[in-house]
Amino acid sequence: MSEGRETESPCREFEMLIMRRLDGEISPEGDARLDEHLASCAACRKAFEDYSKVVAATAEVEMPEVSEEQWELYWCSVYNRLERGVAWILVSIGAAAALAWGGFRLVMHFVGHPTMALWAKAGILVLVAGLALLFVSVVREKISLRCSDRYRGVRR
Repeated sequence: MSEGRETESPCREFEMLIMRRLDGEISPEGDARLDEHLASCAACRKAFEDYSKVVAATAEVEMPEVSEEQWELYWCSVYNRLERGVAWILVSIGAAAALAWGGFRLVMHFVGHPTMALWAKAGILVLVAGLALLFVSVVREKISLRCSDRYRGVRR
């Protein structure tokens, strides 16, 4: 059938019928057409047998029941991760804004001289804003790694 090679167009139609039969959704007309095709096509017959084995194997698999307590723990964990992610974003934005504002005030104090060119003032302000963002990013990464470092207790 379609194992890495181009399937013939008649077999493509029967591949869908095979899936419908295995799912129990085939019409009586389709069932009769599929039986007729399987009698004459060895590739489709082999595919049907292979798919049947897969369906039989998956039918034997049982999913364990999850207790209400386990679901509650799971959803609390998801909620906490989302909440902390949003909190870190807000803290990062707030810290970056505060550092940029402080840097701006500092720069304006030192660069407030009326003879300094506007482009120099803008360059210094952009430099301070970049340093503030970089500082916040590094601090956030260090805190995050400290909480999740698998090798924290390992001595080198």
